[in-house]
Amino acid sequence: MDLKPRAYVCSGCGIGEAVDVAKLAKAPVAFGLAEAKVHPFLCGPEGRALISSGVADGFNLPVVAACSKRALVENFMFGPNVVVERVNIREGVAWVSEPKSDDAQSLAEDYLKMGVVKAQKTSFPEPFIKELSKTVLVVGGGIAGMTAALAVARAGRNVVLVEKEERLGGYLQKLKKRFPFSGEADAPVETGVSETVNAVMNEPRITVHAPAVVASISGQPGLFEVVISAGGTNIALRAGTVIQATGLKPYDPEKLGHLGYGKSPNVVTNAQFEEMAAKGKIVRPSDGGRARSVVFIQCAGSR
Repeated sequence: MDLKPRAYVCSGCGIGEAVDVAKLAKAPVAFGLAEAKVHPFLCGPEGRALISSGVADGFNLPVVAACSKRALVENFMFGPNVVVERVNIREGVAWVSEPKSDDAQSLAEDYLKMGVVKAQKTSFPEPFIKELSKTVLVVGGGIAGMTAALAVARAGRNVVLVEKEERLGGYLQKLKKRFPFSGEADAPVETGVSETVNAVMNEPRITVHAPAVVASISGQPGLFEVVISAGGTNIALRAGTVIQATGLKPYDPEKLGHLGYGKSPNVVTNAQFEEMAAKGKIVRPSDGGRARSVVFIQCAGSR
């Protein structure tokens, strides 16, 4: 849309007593504009109607020589497609200059001329719209990462899922059962990890890289440049969002020597115990025999 300026001069608030507004109104003529329209109160209903009438005639860039642009801001708003150039001849000229002096007149005319030229060089800005990536990168193929990937895919977005191990499932695949997520916890239930893995692998919007790691991420939200390292090959892609779903790391059992870990092979971590349970048999690592009694030490390392 082209902008077409028209000048207006306010004679109120002492401006008419400080400068010759009739002479001032002729200043825009030197720049190809019509003589400015003079009104005693441009901020009032009649003054605003005068400017609105000009806008309706296609003059969508009013150059208003009146009070400071900090004053009566809402009074000089005429719609989203109208640009208003405010020229301060009240505080900047009338209230600080000797009334009817040559300096006051020249100053007011110079201000108005500058406002007119600025208006003539004004144009609507063209928005910079960057094409953003809608692909979501999920780092970590455990239950959290897989659940996030499925939710994103079902929302209609493409997903790239990166897992450092050969198989998806993360820590949960080492467990035999888990507590229910809802309802009464009267008995453990199956982990459901296999079903989740199958759902991920059969989802056309999800691309799985495993085993693989994220070699680098640069850029910004919406425009992340990602390099995935998989089997000695680097894969470059762009992602708009990154979901970090890594982090489960058991406590280092080497620090639990005072509890017998490392001294007796039959002292194991809960993770090792869960792996035994997943295989269906609790045995003594020392000789492979069946364990007849089990002692649990809770909160090892945190108390």
